[in-house]
Amino acid sequence: MLQIKQFIVIKPIRNLNNSLINTDEHVCFLEDNKEKFIDHLKTNLEELLDDNLLSLDGGLSFRFKSKEYLGVEYWDDLPMLWAFLFNTLEECLEFGEGKCLFPGQPILLAMKDEGANIQVQFDHKIVSIDRELFVKELSTHGKLFYSTLVTDINLASYKYNLDRVKRLVSML
Repeated sequence: MLQIKQFIVIKPIRNLNNSLINTDEHVCFLEDNKEKFIDHLKTNLEELLDDNLLSLDGGLSFRFKSKEYLGVEYWDDLPMLWAFLFNTLEECLEFGEGKCLFPGQPILLAMKDEGANIQVQFDHKIVSIDRELFVKELSTHGKLFYSTLVTDINLASYKYNLDRVKRLVSML
């Protein structure tokens, strides 16, 4: 089973160990608390927006077969991270492999098409995940993120990304 959860940083992380112990104090997971996620964005929108694009600290947590790949300690600019992730996935599906670094730190994310599976490298951890499951789960959570920005926050500049995510499933 693959579980993907996305989060935003709601309180500055000054001590990584403390944030791992008190996760709910520092981050808000969209899948667990959409209203709090939206409220944080709306409350802080003026300082988070630059030319109609968000600068939003956050990240993704991937759990596969009870093992976590990435997590709260791997935060970056969440909208850019999603865009980089989907670029990498598109390259993987079209050309057999793709890779990128996180937008603001040297953390590698690489994907290699293995037919029925996609081999995914999260920094130094490598896992092979069912291709259809991986694409559908990424698309579901990416769609949730972008539809939240477009519909709930009224950021029309992310409509392209939302449409792009919807097209990804057709690449299977």
